[in-house]
Amino acid sequence: MSDIKRLVWGCTQMICGLLVMLGGLLILLVGMQNAGMLVLIGFIVLLVGLVLLLAGYFERVRPALRENNDNK
Repeated sequence: MSDIKRLVWGCTQMICGLLVMLGGLLILLVGMQNAGMLVLIGFIVLLVGLVLLLAGYFERVRPALRENNDNK
């Protein structure tokens, strides 16, 4: 996979992770108001979004930036 494709895919994965985290935060806040099972679901969704965001950075974006030696 070329560097630009890896960067685009990594950034897309990071954006999706951020959106999932925001959705999890909203579910968590609604669950806190109702004190129901939504708190646990929101927390799990928040963690999944965090894992997706970090995986996008460390697995795709960071290696693509390291391989690019044109900045010297």
